[in-house]
Amino acid sequence: IDQETLIRIGTMQSLWLPQKEKSQMEYQFDRSKFVDAIVRPSYRKKETFYVAKIFDKMNPLSEFPENKNMYKTYEEYYLKEYSARLTNKNQPLIEVKHIPKELNYIRRITTTSAKSNRNEPPRFVPE
Repeated sequence: IDQETLIRIGTMQSLWLPQKEKSQMEYQFDRSKFVDAIVRPSYRKKETFYVAKIFDKMNPLSEFPENKNMYKTYEEYYLKEYSARLTNKNQPLIEVKHIPKELNYIRRITTTSAKSNRNEPPRFVPE
């Protein structure tokens, strides 16, 4: 194991979803930072995800697929679950695939259109 490489990768800012500063008025989505990217949400444990897809036709105001009685939209879900107030209601959602921490390599995951809803990967709000 190359310890120097592990340390360099472990501290890379690109692994973290961008955190907005309190003075920032509205989060600006930058597609280039999410295409074929690895992200770590700031509001969850140190879990790592691969961005598999960007949903341009979905945004934080889109209908939440599960627990519709508890959450009507993704915005409501993030507010109730993580106390996250979203500033950009037009940013697209991203579909992510969890990368186990034991995994020491990353490979592109092919997707199929015939998936059932209960097996859908999570969708995150980039902000």
